[in-house]
Amino acid sequence: AHTAAHSADAIDEVALCEEFGTEVLKEILQAIKEKVRIANHGYVCYEDERLSIPTVNLISRNILSEDEVAQWVRSFADFDKKTPFP
Repeated sequence: AHTAAHSADAIDEVALCEEFGTEVLKEILQAIKEKVRIANHGYVCYEDERLSIPTVNLISRNILSEDEVAQWVRSFADFDKKTPFP
Protein backbone atom coordinates (compact mmCIF):
# COMPACT_ATOMS: atom_id res chain seq x y z
CA ALA A 1 0.00 0.00 0.00
CA HIS A 2 2.87 2.38 0.65
CA THR A 3 3.68 2.46 -3.05
CA ALA A 4 0.54 4.58 -3.33
CA ALA A 5 2.23 7.28 -1.24
CA HIS A 6 5.35 7.31 -3.38
CA SER A 7 3.24 7.20 -6.54
CA ALA A 8 1.27 10.19 -5.25
CA ASP A 9 4.50 12.15 -4.86
CA ALA A 10 5.47 11.40 -8.45
CA ILE A 11 1.96 12.16 -9.71
CA ASP A 12 2.12 15.51 -7.93
CA GLU A 13 5.23 16.47 -9.87
CA VAL A 14 3.56 15.53 -13.16
CA ALA A 15 0.35 17.34 -12.21
CA LEU A 16 2.31 20.54 -11.64
CA CYS A 17 4.21 20.29 -14.93
CA GLU A 18 3.14 23.20 -17.11
CA GLU A 19 3.74 21.23 -20.30
CA PHE A 20 0.72 19.03 -19.57
CA GLY A 21 -2.77 20.25 -20.35
CA THR A 22 -6.35 19.18 -20.00
CA GLU A 23 -6.16 15.64 -21.38
CA VAL A 24 -3.16 14.61 -19.26
CA LEU A 25 -4.72 16.18 -16.17
CA LYS A 26 -7.91 14.18 -16.77
CA GLU A 27 -5.83 11.01 -17.09
CA ILE A 28 -4.11 11.83 -13.81
CA LEU A 29 -7.45 12.29 -12.05
CA GLN A 30 -8.62 8.96 -13.48
CA ALA A 31 -5.48 7.24 -12.17
CA ILE A 32 -5.96 8.79 -8.74
CA LYS A 33 -9.58 7.64 -8.69
CA GLU A 34 -8.59 4.10 -9.61
CA LYS A 35 -5.99 4.03 -6.84
CA VAL A 36 -8.39 5.46 -4.24
CA ARG A 37 -11.13 2.99 -5.18
CA ILE A 38 -9.04 -0.12 -4.57
CA ALA A 39 -11.09 -2.19 -2.15
CA ASN A 40 -8.80 -5.12 -1.44
CA HIS A 41 -6.56 -3.33 1.05
CA GLY A 42 -6.63 -0.36 3.35
CA TYR A 43 -4.35 2.63 3.58
CA VAL A 44 -2.59 2.78 6.95
CA CYS A 45 0.35 5.14 6.38
CA TYR A 46 -1.47 8.28 5.19
CA GLU A 47 -1.39 7.17 1.56
CA ASP A 48 -4.89 8.55 1.06
CA GLU A 49 -3.77 11.96 2.28
CA ARG A 50 -0.73 11.83 0.02
CA LEU A 51 -3.05 11.12 -2.93
CA SER A 52 -5.04 14.23 -2.08
CA ILE A 53 -2.02 16.50 -2.59
CA PRO A 54 -1.71 16.04 -6.37
CA THR A 55 -5.49 16.25 -6.63
CA VAL A 56 -5.60 19.65 -4.93
CA ASN A 57 -2.57 20.92 -6.83
CA LEU A 58 -3.97 19.75 -10.16
CA ILE A 59 -7.34 21.39 -9.55
CA SER A 60 -5.62 24.56 -8.32
CA ARG A 61 -3.99 24.98 -11.72
CA ASN A 62 -7.44 26.09 -12.98
CA ILE A 63 -7.02 24.34 -16.31
CA LEU A 64 -9.94 21.98 -15.87
CA SER A 65 -13.38 23.54 -15.78
CA GLU A 66 -15.57 23.34 -12.69
CA ASP A 67 -17.83 21.00 -14.64
CA GLU A 68 -14.94 18.64 -15.42
CA VAL A 69 -13.88 18.55 -11.78
CA ALA A 70 -17.49 18.08 -10.61
CA GLN A 71 -17.95 15.25 -13.11
CA TRP A 72 -14.83 13.55 -11.74
CA VAL A 73 -16.11 13.87 -8.17
CA ARG A 74 -19.54 12.52 -9.17
CA SER A 75 -17.87 9.55 -10.86
CA PHE A 76 -17.00 8.17 -7.42
CA ALA A 77 -20.71 7.47 -6.87
CA ASP A 78 -20.46 4.54 -9.29
CA PHE A 79 -18.13 2.69 -6.90
CA ASP A 80 -18.91 -1.02 -6.73
CA LYS A 81 -18.79 -1.89 -3.03
CA LYS A 82 -19.23 -5.62 -3.65
CA THR A 83 -15.51 -6.35 -3.41
CA PRO A 84 -14.90 -7.73 0.08
CA PHE A 85 -12.21 -6.21 2.22
CA PRO A 86 -9.71 -8.88 3.30
